[in-house]
Amino acid sequence: MRLPRSGKPRTERGTALILAVVFAFLIISGTAMFMERNHYELRDSNQKAASLRSLFSVHGSLSRAHRVINEFAKGTSGEAKNPKLTDPEQGANGETFIAGTNRMVRLRTDEPSNVFDADGNEAGGPGDDLPQDWYVLEARVSEPLYTRADGTEMGVLKLVRQYVRDGTPLSNNFVAVVDDDLGLGGSPVNPGKPAEGEIHTNKHLYIMTSNPYFANRLLAVTGVSYTAGATEAGTVYLHPDNNFSADPLYLPLPSSLTSNPDDPDDTLKNYASGSSPSTINLAAGTVSGMTVTYSGIASVSDLKKNASDPTPTLKINYQSGQVAGVVVDGYVDSSVTFVHNPSGNPKNTMTVKLVKNGTPSKSLTITNVPVPETGVVFFDTQAAIGGGSAYTSIQGKISERVTVATTGNVDIVGSVQYVDDAGDLATKLVYKSQLDGVDEADYGTLSNIADSTSIASNAEVSYFANKRPPGMAAESGDGFYDGDAVLGVVAANDVIIRSSVPQNAEVAGAYISLQKRLTLEGLGYNSAGQLTSVSGSNPFYTNNGGRSSIRRFGSLVSYKRPCTTVVTGSGSFYYGFKRGFSLFDEDMKQAPPPFFPKDKRPQYLGWELRDLGVKPIAE
Repeated sequence: MRLPRSGKPRTERGTALILAVVFAFLIISGTAMFMERNHYELRDSNQKAASLRSLFSVHGSLSRAHRVINEFAKGTSGEAKNPKLTDPEQGANGETFIAGTNRMVRLRTDEPSNVFDADGNEAGGPGDDLPQDWYVLEARVSEPLYTRADGTEMGVLKLVRQYVRDGTPLSNNFVAVVDDDLGLGGSPVNPGKPAEGEIHTNKHLYIMTSNPYFANRLLAVTGVSYTAGATEAGTVYLHPDNNFSADPLYLPLPSSLTSNPDDPDDTLKNYASGSSPSTINLAAGTVSGMTVTYSGIASVSDLKKNASDPTPTLKINYQSGQVAGVVVDGYVDSSVTFVHNPSGNPKNTMTVKLVKNGTPSKSLTITNVPVPETGVVFFDTQAAIGGGSAYTSIQGKISERVTVATTGNVDIVGSVQYVDDAGDLATKLVYKSQLDGVDEADYGTLSNIADSTSIASNAEVSYFANKRPPGMAAESGDGFYDGDAVLGVVAANDVIIRSSVPQNAEVAGAYISLQKRLTLEGLGYNSAGQLTSVSGSNPFYTNNGGRSSIRRFGSLVSYKRPCTTVVTGSGSFYYGFKRGFSLFDEDMKQAPPPFFPKDKRPQYLGWELRDLGVKPIAE
């Protein structure tokens, strides 16, 4: 397996995960399936037994390496710590062996070669550096076969590699709740393939439906219970590796977005700003291809919340002529609208609006702000200066890989969707009747249900990833999504879906609320996180019709239990969205949003197993 460069996903998605599963099968199956070998050298059962023992020796060495890395990752406990693996350059004599393990296991930061010389050594020297936070565990072992007449001991040289990520990106979770119980009413079941993405709670998991099938991997720290018609006997877990006494998942502290005493460079704000960002002149007019317009203000200083607050600024981090990050500083409210224009230059831009906190009539708007390419957009609201809070609203169509982070709240004010250069969406919502008699190869041409359409509660609809079927050649106009966009959203506080979203809202991306929850406008909670009030004055309320549906494509990690629909004690719709559809974005497994926060547990992927032939066994 080869890793994607620059965080880009491979064409063959999910390969690493498949290999990881296959490895367990290979151990059981024995060496005949483990690797191709010179069968004429294996002439009796004793040699085959030795081969199997050697195989387990390799696996044992890697297992010890895993334990060392895991223990290192757990060495500093607490939510504020997500330590990295030990620096591989600190090995003795420049070697990258992992301390405390078999000396034949080493940790690599370069891309391994798949070309070997006659002695079994890599040909061509080390490859390029691996993407950030990726390493390779590598073990070599010789399996004794026979001794030559001159006394040289010969054996089969074996090589085992495994990719390891320094921490597990939180976007691996389909849904995760850190400080609350989680109730499940089912998980998507896609015939023909397993469900991707884990569902995790640091507390108790409640199965809450008589619908028996749960396809995603389920993780809970304090156990599982059955309610609302569900029973243990009637519940079918399709994933083979559920764990209801799992290790807890940790989130970074909100302060770590801007400050990290242990590693000042390791903050989302620093990844956005770089070492020497360019400050953009926010006077009305055009600058660097961007246009600034004022509304209700004479200068940017009029946006300050208080006289003592700093004047808001916009800075852009240019790296080798490309935009790697954007930073907005100041106690202001803000909004980001992603704009995709296939004929534009650049094709992907943002409209950024800065609003005086609490005074919507005073604002400035910057159009044609370039979207970072595999970078970060950061809003440091500096709300603590004024003792209040601020929000950043988002909406639009995205075709880049970008993370948006804020020290305040995030408001979702319209659909957030992925689109490729041809304008094809990454997902589709269609009436099931449209699928009748249509070959899978033509799914891309099906018409999407408009976001403004009010869907009847009993209408049969289907929500699916708009990817070309495996093995099907790309054709112009086939309608399938060919992009690799991904959005990460990190909010120190709430992620709030506003009632301005359309009837059928789509929310694509990996979302994290570091200390609150994903919720709806108009819902109130007490200090214990319990729902205490519901607003009857906006379109989410049942007497105002509610919203037809919400579609979620990606990942959600919420400190408290998320809420997108409120029902009565009898199960009737009361507030929010009448229907919900969810899909995990499989690309996030190998290529999460740029610099996205990680849980401190390392992630192991992609076994590579090789037989390098019969060689003299080194002393």
